[in-house]
Amino acid sequence: MKLTVAKALEIPSVSECKVIGGKSGLSRPVDSVNSFDAPDVVSWLKPNELVLTTGYVFNSNPDLLLKLVEELAAKGCAGLGIKSETIPDSVIRLADSANLPLLRIPEQFSLADIMTPLLRELVARQKQNENFHKNTQLLSRIISGNPSDFEIFTQEAKSLGLSRNSGYMCILLKLFGHGGKIGRSQLLLHTEQMVCHLGIGNSIYGWVHSDMILILENKNQINENQINAKAYRLSEELDEFILEQYPGIKHSIGIGNHHIGIDQITRSFSEASKAIHIGNCVETGKRMFSFKEMEAISLLQYSPPEVLEDYVFRCLSPLLVHDQTHNTELVRTLDVFLHSLLRPAETARALGIHRNTVHFRLNCIKDILENDLIESAYLFRLQLALYAMKLLGKT
Repeated sequence: MKLTVAKALEIPSVSECKVIGGKSGLSRPVDSVNSFDAPDVVSWLKPNELVLTTGYVFNSNPDLLLKLVEELAAKGCAGLGIKSETIPDSVIRLADSANLPLLRIPEQFSLADIMTPLLRELVARQKQNENFHKNTQLLSRIISGNPSDFEIFTQEAKSLGLSRNSGYMCILLKLFGHGGKIGRSQLLLHTEQMVCHLGIGNSIYGWVHSDMILILENKNQINENQINAKAYRLSEELDEFILEQYPGIKHSIGIGNHHIGIDQITRSFSEASKAIHIGNCVETGKRMFSFKEMEAISLLQYSPPEVLEDYVFRCLSPLLVHDQTHNTELVRTLDVFLHSLLRPAETARALGIHRNTVHFRLNCIKDILENDLIESAYLFRLQLALYAMKLLGKT
């Protein structure tokens, strides 16, 4: 996460500097900061370096300042901060044309007053980048699921402050299509703010390819329902943030179960991944999926396809044949009816049709199946068949 000149100007003390030229170059990255009073140091300067000077040496020779701005721009420096009340218009015009930010340092500030907070910020960001790299390595091992990596994974997790006997759960944000267009640093920053706000505690998060993975640690062994609630809230916040900031990005969020022990992190990640896969099969239109809710359905994946097809045929074939023959939507109506907890009015709203139409369809379903749709065991069989049909891709 690079520090830019614009971001540097948000740092206390540095924010007192006034941009008097090169405003279109405020997005230039700042990798380091340097100061000088002699004009012959340009050869020592580095690209992306923010240069500070008292400007005293240029007071009697403005042409030297013009030359400096030209050389800094050619060198790819981040900008020039100068402590001078009188800067020639020609210098400002050159800074504008070269897109080199020109900052006026207030008279009451020393160069150290500007340099110290900048250096502090650069060091903090460097440490943050190092941690981000460590996070990425750890998260990559989680995705690999390679048992031979487990000892290395455990040591890396400990080095990041994760405890062996804490509780853990994973959240997986998966992007589809044009996921590369998303502001990853911005999303990580928003995640960090939400983690702090929700009081989740120690957490590891980062990007691996087009996936963002979050490991939530429950170090104090708080009630499992509480950590689940916080994970849901965090997932909702991420979902809302993406919808608001990146409305064209298709995404899904999976939430793994809570498990005790550092060795169970990969298990929770696997569950989060499965929740997304199963959820996108059986819950079209949704973006958030919890493995806790999908766990029973996941058992169907262990059945051979021919077994599932046979089960679907035995439970739903009369309705499937009727829909195909008469171009009706009885299977879909039954599915929504069961998801709506057997409430016709809610079913009508979900389908966007009149309640009387729902009642007519339900009567047709009852007649065709020769069942009044009251017995819980029979309704469970129908629900299971509908899930199996979706897993088979038959919808």
